[in-house]
Amino acid sequence: MASKPMFRKLKMLWGLARPQWERLLRLKGEILWVVVGQIGNFIAGFLVVKCLSNLLTVEGFGRYALGMTFVGFLHMFFYNPINAVLFRFFPIHRKRETLGGLLRIMQKWHIRAGSWFLLGAFLSAGVLGWLTDAGWGLLVLVGTVYGIISGTQLSFISTGQSLRKRKAIGIFQCLDALFRPAMAVAFILLIRNSAIAVFFGFAIITALLTHYLSHQLRQVPDVEKAWRQLGPVRGEDEAIGAECWGYFRTFLIWSVLGILSTYSDRWIVQGLLGSRDLGLYAAVQQIAAAVIVNSGSTLSQVVIPIIWERAGTLTTKIEYDRSMGLLRKSLGVAILMHGSMVAVCWFWAPRIVRLLTAEAFVEKADLLWIIALANMILFIGGFLQTQGMTLNRPEIYYWPKIHQTVGFVLIAVPLTLRHGVVGLAWAGCLASVIFTLSTMWMNRRLPTFRTDPKPA
Repeated sequence: MASKPMFRKLKMLWGLARPQWERLLRLKGEILWVVVGQIGNFIAGFLVVKCLSNLLTVEGFGRYALGMTFVGFLHMFFYNPINAVLFRFFPIHRKRETLGGLLRIMQKWHIRAGSWFLLGAFLSAGVLGWLTDAGWGLLVLVGTVYGIISGTQLSFISTGQSLRKRKAIGIFQCLDALFRPAMAVAFILLIRNSAIAVFFGFAIITALLTHYLSHQLRQVPDVEKAWRQLGPVRGEDEAIGAECWGYFRTFLIWSVLGILSTYSDRWIVQGLLGSRDLGLYAAVQQIAAAVIVNSGSTLSQVVIPIIWERAGTLTTKIEYDRSMGLLRKSLGVAILMHGSMVAVCWFWAPRIVRLLTAEAFVEKADLLWIIALANMILFIGGFLQTQGMTLNRPEIYYWPKIHQTVGFVLIAVPLTLRHGVVGLAWAGCLASVIFTLSTMWMNRRLPTFRTDPKPA
């Protein structure tokens, strides 16, 4: 008889625990596909460096690295802010059942921006071709086309992350890891051994994969319904556009500062040391970035949507506390994970660089752990900014980016002149420390909880 009350208690406990267990299993599935996708990104980054460092000359790899700064300019100036808008407002408008209006606004912005970018690329290519040689002009033009296509792809990826379509994103990233390096190699062998051929290959395969990803996302009923409503912006969309623009424009200053802090190192090396040093530096930098950035992106893709989901509409302090608790735990995981990776880069730098590039690039293998450390510290600062983003206060993070950018330029030039690319790597590390400390200071000025989060 005593077993029956015990059985009822166990059944009651299972009834309470079952929803949490099922949620954990679903989350494990999501994490698995995010990890698969980031492994795809990881492999793609390494394969690109391995293939190009063996097929291109060191100077040619330096020119490819400069071409990627044009792609990065488009991403940081327009597409990354767009992704932030989608990441933040897609779940909100899905709940409001106004997803069609949001997608119409995004469609309008993408078409207008792409048109202006292409016009600027044609004009710049003509001027560069006249002043220098046709190769530089064509590099700018092809790089811009690839930047537009890959930037649009990022918008679809952000949409998939907001939908938590981890499987579709993971498969897409694995396909990208396989076909993007293969297409670059094919164009180098079939057309010519140059960075221009690489960007041609990248642009074509990225366009095809973006079409595949858009088809996968339209399998979601809400997205398919909103997709059918695409067309000219309607009157009722104006409020949505104003809300998105308010959030978007806060990132514009970040964009200019981000371009300087992210890509000025390559132009400093090119201007002060030359194309050969740039090629050596860029190859090692890409390996270090692949190690830290992709692992950090994995964590962000899993955690940030859940942080914002827990925050909800921020109508209660409980919502805010739950989201910030997860943020602190995730930050601890990131520090342990990235710290281990920096240690690996320190102990086995020559072997890693030799494995992932050509023998000529091992000369600067000692840069690997320094650049990895800089990326680790920078990720910590960026992840801490989730606190202000949750409260719709992205504008408070202007100053950390200003401090980082100004500090880097002031430190990098004298250190590069004195110590070469090693000095430049340490300048990046010091600038990341400045950025993270400044972010922590701005977070101290945030209210513990806002019952009326400031609208974007």
